[in-house]
Amino acid sequence: MEIQFDLSELDGQEVSQEKLDLLRASMGIADTDDLAPRLTNLAHAGLIEYLEMLAGKGMPNRADEAKQDRLLYIIKKVFSPRLPSEDDISIMFQLTTTQSKTLLRNTLSRYRTKLHEELHQTLEEIYRSAEASGEGYDVTILSDVFVEHLNLIVAKEGAGYNPIRKRSVGSRKYFIASDTHTALGNYFGN
Repeated sequence: MEIQFDLSELDGQEVSQEKLDLLRASMGIADTDDLAPRLTNLAHAGLIEYLEMLAGKGMPNRADEAKQDRLLYIIKKVFSPRLPSEDDISIMFQLTTTQSKTLLRNTLSRYRTKLHEELHQTLEEIYRSAEASGEGYDVTILSDVFVEHLNLIVAKEGAGYNPIRKRSVGSRKYFIASDTHTALGNYFGN
């Protein structure tokens, strides 16, 4: 069964170019041609959420659970094979960075098996993007939740490794000690 939407008229009103431009900006889409596929994926995520509700799962009892369900479906349909950053979640859900961090952390905890591949892919991409510096490796990490998960991996690899740490307060730049980078390489099969 094929289901289609027409954005030329939404809720009985024509969707203005201004609103479409706002949607593009809030979704981080530079090219106008990329809006329709992204909205299709987002609509697909919403439809899955409604079908789950109607087919017997019901509505979550708490608003936090509803947000976690929605984020799960959006990750699977819009962001997969990676996870969104806290900034991405803040823009989509109109939340503060702190609220987005909590939502991402709780969603990953609640759906750890369903989001295992996306988490692994995201963390491996971060590891592989690290660049050698004089004393170790520098890397940009867009989410504190990703840092937490990388540090959990490091802790499981063995005692004595230095945790990944920020280069400076308020920055997204992190430092990975050489031995810690090697431990991550062992985990990711480098």
